[in-house]
Amino acid sequence: MKFNCLPCILPLLTFVFFQCSSDNNVSYTKVALITEKISIDYTEIHDEWINYSLLKNATRLNSKVNIYRLRQRGEFIVDGQKAMDFPVCTGKRNHETPIGKFRITQKNKHHISNIYGTSMPYFMRLTNTGIGIHVGPVFCTPQSHGCIRTTRSACKALFHSVDVGTSVLIFP
Repeated sequence: MKFNCLPCILPLLTFVFFQCSSDNNVSYTKVALITEKISIDYTEIHDEWINYSLLKNATRLNSKVNIYRLRQRGEFIVDGQKAMDFPVCTGKRNHETPIGKFRITQKNKHHISNIYGTSMPYFMRLTNTGIGIHVGPVFCTPQSHGCIRTTRSACKALFHSVDVGTSVLIFP
């Protein structure tokens, strides 16, 4: 199994702390590191941060979404302050997520892809060719067909905070 980023490794490492005592009643803590292969559903990993009080102030004029393809991270900025920081999964080779400045042109809570026929909950369209932000499996490497996938909790908060017309900047 190959890991390409630290957030993928951390959930697989488990530290177990044992409170021990010796024969002379001296207490100490033993730490064991368990490195078993554990099956994880990355769609439910919550490696994210959300400031709900800032989200309430978001408008299309004072907010923007930044997506960083190399880091596989997204952030939502409101009034110049970070309101959200969340994991993303962008497009794989030959289906790269486009770099540049976009605007959200459509929002659809129950979108179905007309290309792949799959559910894309909380879809926020960025291009006329079908690229958008939506709920989907979030791994630590680019694996989508061009869309920006994120966790359900992050996508739902973002969907309810952005308006059509909100700026989305996608960086390499």
